[in-house]
Amino acid sequence: LPDIVVSNKAIGGEETISSAVDLYKDGKVVKTQRMKLSVQQHFDVAAFPFDYQTPKIMLASGTLMSQDLVLKELTDKKLSGSKKGLFGDREFQFVSEHMTVFEEMHASLVKSRGKLAFTLRRDWTRYLQTTILPEIFLILISFTVFWMPRATPFAMPRVATNLISFLTLMTLSIHTAEMLPPDREGMAWIELFADSMQMQKIGRASCRERV
Repeated sequence: LPDIVVSNKAIGGEETISSAVDLYKDGKVVKTQRMKLSVQQHFDVAAFPFDYQTPKIMLASGTLMSQDLVLKELTDKKLSGSKKGLFGDREFQFVSEHMTVFEEMHASLVKSRGKLAFTLRRDWTRYLQTTILPEIFLILISFTVFWMPRATPFAMPRVATNLISFLTLMTLSIHTAEMLPPDREGMAWIELFADSMQMQKIGRASCRERV
């Protein structure tokens, strides 16, 4: 049998649970392996938390080149695809799956590779409750200083309302940044949203002082 391996696995990220080989009278040989994998993926979080991700599993022969082995897509749906309910009660929701076979060339290395890709949609409702709505409510709370009298006894309540709401916004922004990959390119939507909330807060504080 060809030595098919997962080519995008992380270091030490492969554990074989079980393996079986079935032989059929027509000469067909089916090898079934159950494995626990940790694979290397790139996540584009520019639209976070309204983003779609496409994790994939890459397969190829560990020793044979494309001139010796060419992979083909499985036509039997019972032998490929994801188990129903695999992504239930998860942060991501299953959208679709796609299997392709292609040839990849790196200098003298020419491999026939197979790719099983899943399209997943992030469940943004949890971030609406923990990040987006709290920041909007903090901005609304900062509006209350416009209804406070400008008398001396209300000076500290005005300052405290502005300062506490701004510091809370900064804390939420730090928490949001910790949820994102540190090596991401550019800013995510949630970061721009947090920055806009902070700018509105600073603008309202300036307007209050000038009134």
